[in-house]
Amino acid sequence: IQIEDNDQNQPEQATIGHQYNRFLLLLLLDPCHLQQGELRLCFDFLVGLAGKAHITPATAETDATGRYVIDRLGEVPPYLFHPDCLDKLPQPRFALFDLSPVSKGLHKKLRQMERSEQGKPQAITKLTMHEATNLLARMLKSWHIRLKRDSERHSTSGEVMLWIGIDSIYTYLNGKSITTQLSDDEIDMTQLGGIQGDGGSPENHQISAVRTNQSRSGVALKIAKNSTNAPLVGELVLFSSHQQRKESDWKLGIVKRALSCNEELLDIGIQFILGNIEPITLRLANQQQTSEEVKDRPAIFIDQGHTHRSSLIVPKNFFVIGQEYRVEEMVPAPTITPLQLLETTAKFERYRIKSS
Repeated sequence: IQIEDNDQNQPEQATIGHQYNRFLLLLLLDPCHLQQGELRLCFDFLVGLAGKAHITPATAETDATGRYVIDRLGEVPPYLFHPDCLDKLPQPRFALFDLSPVSKGLHKKLRQMERSEQGKPQAITKLTMHEATNLLARMLKSWHIRLKRDSERHSTSGEVMLWIGIDSIYTYLNGKSITTQLSDDEIDMTQLGGIQGDGGSPENHQISAVRTNQSRSGVALKIAKNSTNAPLVGELVLFSSHQQRKESDWKLGIVKRALSCNEELLDIGIQFILGNIEPITLRLANQQQTSEEVKDRPAIFIDQGHTHRSSLIVPKNFFVIGQEYRVEEMVPAPTITPLQLLETTAKFERYRIKSS
């Protein structure tokens, strides 16, 4: 990331200390978990907040909240401060980075946005209000909560298959073929009549991966960097440890982390979405009321065993809250109405729905 000249148009921002704070705040967001485009958005947004952070010496009276240990020699990455480790922090090599004033201001801004008392910050105006509040909430979470896994991961190995993107998952679940052309590493997806796809875009395909560890809630994989050119964090994937079709082994998930291992391999972390999955085709119920034709779109229905817990994953910006859509596979075709947006990424949206 480059520091633009207009990022330093205020005298207090045109200092090494201010920009150092800005980079530390960005680093502590754990950028390998950020979705496509969010790294730059966060960096632009943080230029106005970095001046509120402080670097202070560590003392026995220091409150641990919102403070990270930083190594001025750069040999140890920042980590959350705890007073018990004070004797292991010789000065001046180690100091504390206090971001609590930053997070307090950000928390206040977030609450005002949620209550519609304040608009979006200038740096993230390109996002919708829901996307903006979601991003700010995740920033606060990254700074203050180091999540622990809710289930133990076990080391494992073996080749597995991944289907990336709603279109390729829909295609595979419907029994269509997705074949890899070994000669040039390009993917040839079977085109579906009436379905608006991405025209063979590189993120919609099947790739192989090597599993390194797995738990009830997720899996860690290594994939070849040249197997996909698309940003993966926030992408929907279907995971299977069998080469042949085996429905009981299918697991739907979201890529939560992508980290470079070396020049050839990428380490990705996938969080599973629990529930039985079913591909469906959606059509706007009242086409005649729209000025232009809305094409049929693939979707993934997630049945979690209860009507009020089931949800639907659709392509980004397809659903309109309150609008009715028909499920084309069923006769007579039932209608689905999106009620609540549960999750949004750069690639898809997940909704709570009402069916009739």
